[in-house]
Amino acid sequence: MKHSPTTHYSLHTTYFFLFILLLSTFHFLLPVAPAQAARIYFSPEAGEFSSEAALPVSVFLDTEGEEINAVEAEVEFSPDVFSARGVSDGNSIISFWVNRPKISPGLVSFSGIIPGGYNGRSGLLLKIFLVPEKSGEADVAFGENSAAMLNDGKGTKTELELSGAKYRINKFGSVFLEPEDNAPPEDFRPQIGQDLDFSQGKYFLVFSTQDKGSGIERYEVKEGKGPYKIAESGYVLENQKLNEKIMVKAVDKSGNWREAALPPVNRFLWYQELLILVIIILICALASRFLSKTRS
Repeated sequence: MKHSPTTHYSLHTTYFFLFILLLSTFHFLLPVAPAQAARIYFSPEAGEFSSEAALPVSVFLDTEGEEINAVEAEVEFSPDVFSARGVSDGNSIISFWVNRPKISPGLVSFSGIIPGGYNGRSGLLLKIFLVPEKSGEADVAFGENSAAMLNDGKGTKTELELSGAKYRINKFGSVFLEPEDNAPPEDFRPQIGQDLDFSQGKYFLVFSTQDKGSGIERYEVKEGKGPYKIAESGYVLENQKLNEKIMVKAVDKSGNWREAALPPVNRFLWYQELLILVIIILICALASRFLSKTRS
């Protein structure tokens, strides 16, 4: 029996829809890969501890294959159970702190930048020393304001998984042990910048370094023969002529320090000013002589 063109079309259409149905069913049965998201987590994540000494809790970043260049986080805990007695940023992948780690009752907050970005599973952000105030179970968690930004030049926030920790403290009473650190911060080189949006065109100083022991406590800046002043990176220079030596001192939490020097950018500015002054005097003298001849 011969099929009409209409019959052939109907059969082909039926086969096509059957194929699509089978394909859709097969796709539905396949396991769906979970969407990747960067993760910040604590180490250790659990365990039983004695309260005779401070509990060092490290905060790590797992980028899950993404490239992250900025992180902000809030570490929350019950102030009745724990008190934070110190923070160390030694060996941190963050080299430029927007907000240096700040300790308040039940909270440690911080935000920083990772120049060039970071892609890895165990990037150390910082270490917090928690001292137990009583025995029992204790939770440590990340606050909702915690975030991570992609290294895409736009500061795009990525999905972030927040992994908490649970500890059990066996007995009450604690002694905080300061981390031993006899080494100064690492070498660094300050740089002078100028940006209309940041400082209305004024020259400013940018600097950053790391300390692998106790972490950086503060920076100090000295311009010319002036005194050292406590400063943060992005410090707007008082001497906008840039004709004096600039010193930057990085001090760690153990009192060790390292200095970095910047020579005068406009080393011969005084000579230029003197030359201009001489030219002005000569012009005035010639003008006075010309006027004298004209009157005579």
